[in-house]
Amino acid sequence: MTGSRPKNLATPSSDWALSFEMIEMNHQNIETVPTKMTEHGPETCSPLTYSEQRAKDLANGIQYGLRAEYRGDCEPIVAVLKPWLLGWLESDGWQESGIFSDPNERYWASRNWGCDTDVKFVMKAGSPSLNEIRWLINSITDCHVAAQTVELIETYTGERMHYELFDETAVRPSKEVILASMESMTELQSIFEHRGERAREAFEQLQAHVGNPEQYMREAAMQQARYFIENGMVGGNIDSLTLAGILYKNMTFDSNGVHVSLPYK
Repeated sequence: MTGSRPKNLATPSSDWALSFEMIEMNHQNIETVPTKMTEHGPETCSPLTYSEQRAKDLANGIQYGLRAEYRGDCEPIVAVLKPWLLGWLESDGWQESGIFSDPNERYWASRNWGCDTDVKFVMKAGSPSLNEIRWLINSITDCHVAAQTVELIETYTGERMHYELFDETAVRPSKEVILASMESMTELQSIFEHRGERAREAFEQLQAHVGNPEQYMREAAMQQARYFIENGMVGGNIDSLTLAGILYKNMTFDSNGVHVSLPYK
């Protein structure tokens, strides 16, 4: 017996009440794996394999749905729920299926980076309650839409709960639950810090190809000044060096290049 993953990703138009394919297993067989009856009495079987244990956990898990305001909200939500999370599926919003295969039998998972993202996920039995999950998600900055839409999968609609009703419904979990989420969020912080370091390194490597930003900006200002004067685009007797100084003072440099914001036209 092996654990299976869902072949089809549900989309907002799908029947959210449908069960995950992975739990459509013989639940009775899973429960009775540890022992079996023989002519000599009960006999202990081998411990459950990882796949069998995961399938058992999924079969006993609780399914939820939520709507994230944009895909970037999903990472911190996964982190805050990670100690109890068994499965997480995101809809693309643009394709009928978020997981698909090409003619070469390669599987691809699409992600929506801008618009609302519908999610359905499975939590372990005995994990925080629905109202505690609402509180945990709401503790993440700007994840109020996900907190106000999370529901049991059977009743999930994606519609937001009114603020007053949410305040009455959300329940702060125990100290132990909060500490478990905090530990998981610490791991996410480390990941974000590593990503920031990679971004800075990439910026510095690209910057090396254009030299010193200030020198690059001065050269760009002088070229622009000469262009303005040669084409009669400035009045008066201003020389190129003076105009270049004005342009340079109004220049900024970032990963997109040099930008000029003139105080006049």
